[in-house]
Amino acid sequence: MTASANDPRKFFRGSVAISGGRISSVLPATPDNGSDDRGTESENRSRRVIDAGGKLLMPGLINLHNHVAMSLMRNYADDLPLMEWLADRVWPFEAKLTGDDVYLGARLGIAEMLLGGTTTFVDMYWHADRVAEAVLESGMRAVVCPAFIDTNYEAVSYTQRCIDFFAGLTPDELSNAGWVCYQNKFAGKFYPEMKELLANLEEYGFEIWIVTASTELLYQRFVHEQLGIPVDRILGVKSCIRDGIVTDEVVRPIPQDAGKAEVIHTFIKARPLIVGGNSRGDMEMMHESVGLRILVNPDDAKPEQAMGGKTVKSYWENDPMTLIVASDDRPDESIEWTTGKLGVARNPSHPKP
Repeated sequence: MTASANDPRKFFRGSVAISGGRISSVLPATPDNGSDDRGTESENRSRRVIDAGGKLLMPGLINLHNHVAMSLMRNYADDLPLMEWLADRVWPFEAKLTGDDVYLGARLGIAEMLLGGTTTFVDMYWHADRVAEAVLESGMRAVVCPAFIDTNYEAVSYTQRCIDFFAGLTPDELSNAGWVCYQNKFAGKFYPEMKELLANLEEYGFEIWIVTASTELLYQRFVHEQLGIPVDRILGVKSCIRDGIVTDEVVRPIPQDAGKAEVIHTFIKARPLIVGGNSRGDMEMMHESVGLRILVNPDDAKPEQAMGGKTVKSYWENDPMTLIVASDDRPDESIEWTTGKLGVARNPSHPKP
């Protein structure tokens, strides 16, 4: 059957031959007996004949916009305004999804589409590699790509510019540059409360990791020396090192916003019992915690789109598993800051109450 906006519907009766998974011929039927000699001959040569009399043979449907793993959320928190539904229900739910969860949700959604006649879909969602895995196992056709929501492209661009700036150095030169900067500008300025917390965690046998949106090699040496955390547990923005030289090729995932959660799954490979953060950029990472979340000096002025228009503080303050704490965080005015000269906004001051 064919149909268009201008022409009346036209019905075609006949036989369709399939060879090697492709349509090899379409043979019309004769008016007297519903088939013809060519169709009969084709059927005689066929290994399998499907009698589709009284049925409709048509191309598979195509779903052009899909988040297939969200089949797991069907009927979840219905009848809410859109942004309340997204910010209070869907995004926190999604932040806890693992790759295995997305894979199983994709398997379910694919089965449902195939039962309804959909044979091809376009999907954009988290853990796109696991969606692709489900697609390949099902034999369905799909265009699969990762999702980017509220991605801080300015921050990603800044990250690339930093990597470009350091390209050409050796790893030791870059590591020493970070160490010298720390000694000259920041020595002795780790929050004492943070150092006390880390010491307690270490005493009770916790494995401590750092995930930062800063250049990894720039931070590893002085953080390791000051906090005793092994270098291979200090994860930041990585760049490819080739022939002993730092290149401008960024190694993904980039630990910025949702990328911090991806870093946990990619390199740490275990969901943490405790996660600490202080900004919107830590939201997805904090949602990875299976236990306590510690929020340090959160902003309570700027509404964040990814947090449903809430500030960082108001987003977390009603979460029973989140502890909000304060540390004395004020700039050292004896230092000449270059941020003003470069037009870069300074971090707000957070005097301890």
